[in-house]
Amino acid sequence: ACKREIERATKEKRKSREREEREERREEERFLSEGERKRERERERERERERESKSQSKRERKSHTRSEEERIKKLVGRRSNEKMKTEEVKNFTSLRVPIVSYISTYHQNSISNLSLFLPPSPLLSLSLSLSLSLSLSFSLFLSLFSDFYIPLFLSLFLPFCVLPSCGRRRASSTHSGASKNEKI
Repeated sequence: ACKREIERATKEKRKSREREEREERREEERFLSEGERKRERERERERERERESKSQSKRERKSHTRSEEERIKKLVGRRSNEKMKTEEVKNFTSLRVPIVSYISTYHQNSISNLSLFLPPSPLLSLSLSLSLSLSLSFSLFLSLFSDFYIPLFLSLFLPFCVLPSCGRRRASSTHSGASKNEKI
């Protein structure tokens, strides 16, 4: 009977020890699980911060690239406008040069046709060379005149041509009004 009681007591002690160990393990597991949860929360927060920083950097890059694209578009637009202006000038000069060359060739042809019909003489050759030089100088003058002298001429002499005529009109209108008053 003593042996049985001793065995029971030892069994109860074992059971109580096992219970205590189980409870300790459970508490440790709970503590560990709470620590794990905290760590997991911290990791999640760090991931969220990284995502936020990445999205911020992406936004900054996009805004920077947009501003760069707009700047490039403006530069391209300016360059295309400059190209168009230079092409317009080239087209104008390319139109002007054939006209001048046509005039000079016309004068040369007319002079050569005249020389075929008339007998050769020093006076005629002198007059032909003079007229040829005049035609060439005329074509050169025309090419220069179309670029620079026409706007200069208009800006200098147009006001003098317009203003006196306006003054005459005003004077004539006042004079006619005065004569009407005298008749009345």
